[in-house]
Amino acid sequence: MGLQKDASSYGRKDAAPAILPPGAAHLGSCFSIAFSEVAMLLAYTGFCSSIVGDFLIKSSGKSNFYEELARILPLSQVALDQVTARVLRLNCLTRHYEVLWSQALPKTVVGDSFAKSDQRLGDWSGLSDAWHSSHALRSHFERRQALVELDVLAALSLQLTIEQLILIYRVSFRILRRYERETFYDQRGKIIFTTNSKGLNGVGLDRKQWEEVQNAQAGDSLPDWAHDQQGPFVPPFDSCDREADMAQAYRHFKEKLSIEIEGEA
Repeated sequence: MGLQKDASSYGRKDAAPAILPPGAAHLGSCFSIAFSEVAMLLAYTGFCSSIVGDFLIKSSGKSNFYEELARILPLSQVALDQVTARVLRLNCLTRHYEVLWSQALPKTVVGDSFAKSDQRLGDWSGLSDAWHSSHALRSHFERRQALVELDVLAALSLQLTIEQLILIYRVSFRILRRYERETFYDQRGKIIFTTNSKGLNGVGLDRKQWEEVQNAQAGDSLPDWAHDQQGPFVPPFDSCDREADMAQAYRHFKEKLSIEIEGEA
């Protein structure tokens, strides 16, 4: 696993983890960890991908991520199948990951699903242990939802209540909160406009174009320039409520996995 040691300019988090395929290398601005077991790699990546893991990294007071900090982060033993499936779908974007995918995909994935019901979130039933490009999460909407669910699974693994998770989000991720309010999706799950010019540079329309089409309704014709490389944007457009999505995912996984939270009413 590789982890950018200081990624605060990206807006979402200071920790930016990724799984490196065999043969990959990186510059000194990243810190890499080799795991003896694939399951540990995926569990650790999942935790570091969450705002809970990032909060612990922020709270350490360390300016960079090195071995001393890497060793003290907890390794979740809760909901490992759910964490693994989401980490694989977020990271296994090319054939370079097909061995990892076939080795690690949980058999329980056939009964898995997103915690949120939305036409922009695909069905999980077609996943198989033979990697295919369609198995990776590629739309911005789906990738965001998977990260929200990793936030919740990390919170459950540490016995955090939903109120504590939301408090972490409100207090420590103010830039992310602003980007969430100011990022809009079309009906195919593509970002049509965002103020996150650092993390999503060049994605969607510019502000002047966005103001011209933001109130478009279903079936409306948009100008010829209202498209990206995958085709035209499809109205209507909306933003997401991260706190509501975290609360929904928390209820979903807590019930599905029969997790009891100490001290919770």
